[in-house]
Amino acid sequence: MQDIVRVLKEEVDRLNNLSKEYLQITKSPPLEMKKSSVQALLAEVIELAQPLLSLSQIALNVKRDEAVPEIYLDRDKMKQVFLNIINNAIDAMPQGGTLTISTNTRTASVVISFADTGTGIPDESGDKVFQPFFTTKKGKTGLGLPKAKRIIEAHWGDISIENNGDNGVTVTVTLPVI
Repeated sequence: MQDIVRVLKEEVDRLNNLSKEYLQITKSPPLEMKKSSVQALLAEVIELAQPLLSLSQIALNVKRDEAVPEIYLDRDKMKQVFLNIINNAIDAMPQGGTLTISTNTRTASVVISFADTGTGIPDESGDKVFQPFFTTKKGKTGLGLPKAKRIIEAHWGDISIENNGDNGVTVTVTLPVI
């Protein structure tokens, strides 16, 4: 009986967490916008992700455009977005590979690209990756990219994913310079 109660409690907790995550992506997140350096934020994210990248035998290539200006953003929310993208790249390269993170500016925008050499996204899945609960990975909720999209849109930005076939995926985040 204790085992049944334990399992039920674990499932209730899991469903509760899933419900909270879903609610977070269905409403615009409140933002604490501050002028920040995207370069410095990426450096923090890379430092956090470095042990997992090394453990996964993933080489990191960083290309920084030193002319990228500071922009207004919510550092914690964007850190969450960047970590999610990096974790997806790690998942896509189970045998190791290369992750290239680059920054540059376009007219009134800062562009951050994450290109991996992983397995790519199956063609039939490409349009669905931003839909809540869609996932091709076992044990995942399918809420990471929809949540990232909501956060980026709340920053008046955009996120896109380009499937490079068998050569991985490039995720591009574009944020306005305001």
